[in-house]
Amino acid sequence: MTRKLPLRERLILDRARQLGIPEPSDAAVEAHARAQLRAKAQMSIASLEPITLEDLAEAAAEFEEIEPRGGFYRLARGLVEKGLSLEGCILILATWNAGRFSKVHFKIDDLHNALAELRGDFAALAEYTIQSAELESHRTRIEAMFNRLAAIKGVEYTGAPKVMHVIHPELLVAWDAYIRGRSDKEDRLYVGLPCVDSKKWCLLRYDQAGSGYVDFLLDMKSRVQTLDYPKGGKTLAKALDEWNYVRVTIPIQVTEKAEEKRRKEAKKAKKAKRTTQAFTATRYG
Repeated sequence: MTRKLPLRERLILDRARQLGIPEPSDAAVEAHARAQLRAKAQMSIASLEPITLEDLAEAAAEFEEIEPRGGFYRLARGLVEKGLSLEGCILILATWNAGRFSKVHFKIDDLHNALAELRGDFAALAEYTIQSAELESHRTRIEAMFNRLAAIKGVEYTGAPKVMHVIHPELLVAWDAYIRGRSDKEDRLYVGLPCVDSKKWCLLRYDQAGSGYVDFLLDMKSRVQTLDYPKGGKTLAKALDEWNYVRVTIPIQVTEKAEEKRRKEAKKAKKAKRTTQAFTATRYG
């Protein structure tokens, strides 16, 4: 009897077929397929042009100009630094994960309990930065932290790394659906992005759970491993998040909004045409 795979596993198998990898039939072969996919992703990352200090500075300037929520991030960080981690995390979720946070019955106790459980894990990672951490040796810990937070309604897969980042901004980079290449984001949305054309970035579709997040961190680290980033001020992990947001998320959101506007206008025009035709048929028919 064929085992029915969950959606995430089916997506992995579909992607494996696209890359010409034989369909896995057991856990060992499935692991091999994932390894093959990961190797191809790493080759894609390795072929990119490096992200420079100038790239990060330009993106940071654009971020400050176009994004009014920067002040909320700084306030959230201030709360965390004063020992008010729960309050800082709630603020970051309410402003930077509002799409989910505002649509569910968020339970403060759920987040409070999760942060208490993960206190030791955050402490164990405290000394590391995105450049210094041996991420594979911490994979199990980071995956478990991510999955624990992502299980909370109102946090979930986009909010989890935002919470993790606001607590440990030196190591943990935030992401969103556009950056992780969520399955409902079509390839065409990424075609023609200046960062893609200049080979500064490429589309990779990460698993939305903890395993995919660690892969994402590994790729972010590889992009800046040798970058001589100045100490003090904004962390490199935050600078990377702003670069991703300005170069990928914002342009795609502009495209999506324009497409949605065209769809609404076309629907409105179609409705007006039907109304005119009905009026004409009633009056002259």
